[in-house]
Amino acid sequence: MRKIYTLIIMMLLAGCVVEKQRFYTADITLRGNELCFSLPETYLAQSDRVSLVSIAIEQRLDNQTRELWRRTNMPPSPVERVTPGQCIPYSYNAFKDSALYTVAISTVEPQDADSKRFWQRSFSLKISDGQISQVIVSAE
Repeated sequence: MRKIYTLIIMMLLAGCVVEKQRFYTADITLRGNELCFSLPETYLAQSDRVSLVSIAIEQRLDNQTRELWRRTNMPPSPVERVTPGQCIPYSYNAFKDSALYTVAISTVEPQDADSKRFWQRSFSLKISDGQISQVIVSAE
């Protein structure tokens, strides 16, 4: 009887599927006076470029998050491809000194709808004389 239980448990465990990792840490750097949001250079995709689904900038206030800006690429819009290390364009420029922000990026690999990945990173900025002087990123 014990062998039957062991056999049943092994068959059940053999059918378990490990979920793909879908959450990653985005890169945030300062290039000139502009923020650069990108996928890490170390990210290896099945193809050399991935399709950008969306990018959003959120502000964290106390225990709440407020979306400040979002751009979504959905059909029939043209596909926007990004490579690791490439700055993803955004058009939000009302950042405040020392405020907490989060950038959220979602991507999908071409021809593989099951490959959706979410990239996120929290950060704050040091701003002096209207210029960003330092990016402080969270250790995620």
